Amino acid sequence: MRGRSLSIVMKAGIILYSTLAGPSFASAPFTLQEQAVSLERIAPKQMQAEFSQEDSTKAWTDHLYSPSNKKIYVLSLKPEVNLAKNVIGVDLVLRDAEKPKTDENLLSPAGIWHGLQPYNFVATDLILGADRSAFGARRSIKVRSRKLNVIIQILAAKIIASPDGTQEIDVLKLAISVDNLPNF
Repeated sequence: MRGRSLSIVMKAGIILYSTLAGPSFASAPFTLQEQAVSLERIAPKQMQAEFSQEDSTKAWTDHLYSPSNKKIYVLSLKPEVNLAKNVIGVDLVLRDAEKPKTDENLLSPAGIWHGLQPYNFVATDLILGADRSAFGARRSIKVRSRKLNVIIQILAAKIIASPDGTQEIDVLKLAISVDNLPNF
């Protein structure tokens, strides 16, 4: 009897693992964590964000609120630094206001992904100008799990070469607009 119970438990574990690891789960529109989120509308907002190596100790941060003035999300610029402490990129990060210290960026696509994303501003990508970067000067991100539309316009990007030849972001200025997706 004991051997049969163990066999049933093992089969259930294999079925559960294959379901979670299978392509249908990875391509699901929302992760389990995202499904548990209670969504609230935001008050649409337009803002300007700026990163400067000169003022790198003052990281830009802003908040998105509900129409009833409840803080829902935190937007910030996060410098990406290599081992030599060169600022090789800057990320726009959207976090839940209740969990602002988490590493999760809600702008990241759901599921398994890799590579450059529209919220990454990388010196080597911007060296020829924002218009000629991989995503262009105007970028749009639909955060379907939160029913948000984020539009980013690169206003200025100053790229410098460090003494070792590494391309760095010296200044980055963005215009950001966040609104609810239609039909929400």
